[in-house]
Amino acid sequence: MKELRLVIVDDEELAIQNLEEQIEAINGPYRIVGTARNGVQAWELLQKVKPDVAFIDIKMPVLTGLELAKKIKDEHMKTEVVLVSAYQEFEYAKQGIELGICQYILKHEVGSASLSKLLEQLWNKWNTEQITTTFSVQSILGAIVNGAYVQSQIKEHFIKAKEELKTFSILMVQRNAPIHFANSGSFGAAVTCEC
Repeated sequence: MKELRLVIVDDEELAIQNLEEQIEAINGPYRIVGTARNGVQAWELLQKVKPDVAFIDIKMPVLTGLELAKKIKDEHMKTEVVLVSAYQEFEYAKQGIELGICQYILKHEVGSASLSKLLEQLWNKWNTEQITTTFSVQSILGAIVNGAYVQSQIKEHFIKAKEELKTFSILMVQRNAPIHFANSGSFGAAVTCEC
């Protein structure tokens, strides 16, 4: 079964441990793949593990949670951001919304029921996106095999698919030759195209 891959970022070790324990207690398809104590470490971690969701504290030294959320947005990463704060300030929530965060939660209000509901919502959203993307790629491959696309259309569709996927394959096509895929780990195939 696929898992929702999570990262927790907070400058307080106790806050990280608390959130880790609550997530693990839920016993769902969620896996914590890393933690970081400041925004700079978090940015390195996010680029390395490419998590599905990042729980990020707003107030941190060096690089704040909002600055980190902006970097995620600017780099077009598919990581959903949940901003976590000890402060109930409208301005933080407003800035977070402008950066496309999916949720703003208060540390003292995070309980097992609310966290479970949030993770379930994130799981459902992520799972739906994965199914849609897989269907999209399968449709493209089927059209290639059936000769419905010319080379320029194939390239255009795979560029779009690449932007939507965390892992993807590179397509190389020659007339009346096998289609070769350079597999990046998610899927791959080799078929012959009578283009």
